[in-house]
Amino acid sequence: MSGMAFHAGVLTALSEVWDARKAEVIVGTSAGSTSAALMRAGFPPADYVARVTGSSMSGEGRRVLSGLGPLRPAAPRGRVVPLPASPG
Repeated sequence: MSGMAFHAGVLTALSEVWDARKAEVIVGTSAGSTSAALMRAGFPPADYVARVTGSSMSGEGRRVLSGLGPLRPAAPRGRVVPLPASPG
């Protein structure tokens, strides 16, 4: 969770001068990949802090998260959980 908290602070501060959701390309690794996916989905930068701290999010933030579906359960340590086959 510390990686997501870091991104929450940076993206919230940047949002005062630039909206990262308008970037042409968004990439990330580890916690950055979660932040990148949320940004691409339209998650508001100010809601990152709310999500990390458990505070109330904006209507837009709740709408984006509601469309993502439930998180997959974590695999037991040392065991790989196969991903569903891609269509086509």
